[in-house]
Amino acid sequence: MVDDELSIARALERWLTRLGVEVVVLTDLTQFERVFTREQPTLVICDYLMPGMDGVRVLASARRLAPQVRRCLLSGTLAMVTAEQRASIEPCVFIDKPWDSDTLARQLGLDGAA
Repeated sequence: MVDDELSIARALERWLTRLGVEVVVLTDLTQFERVFTREQPTLVICDYLMPGMDGVRVLASARRLAPQVRRCLLSGTLAMVTAEQRASIEPCVFIDKPWDSDTLARQLGLDGAA
């Protein structure tokens, strides 16, 4: 989970943990590739707008490092994501803030989780 707003990241972390998902929260993007390589996640959820880097770049990096990793872009401003940006991270789940937990679980393939 990558989000510069710690309260958002922690809320998602609590929800995902209840579903049985192990979560690593990053608010500092300088650590992303190192942590990604070390943790080898199966899913990356990333906020779109963050200081110094947008979520599209983070997810494009995840796609480059491990194309099989599921990707989710979370934002209150998804209308700003261009077709070119979307193509650079596809396949990807795009989620608007505020999110609906049932819809998010279904879109992330977690609706059958614990």
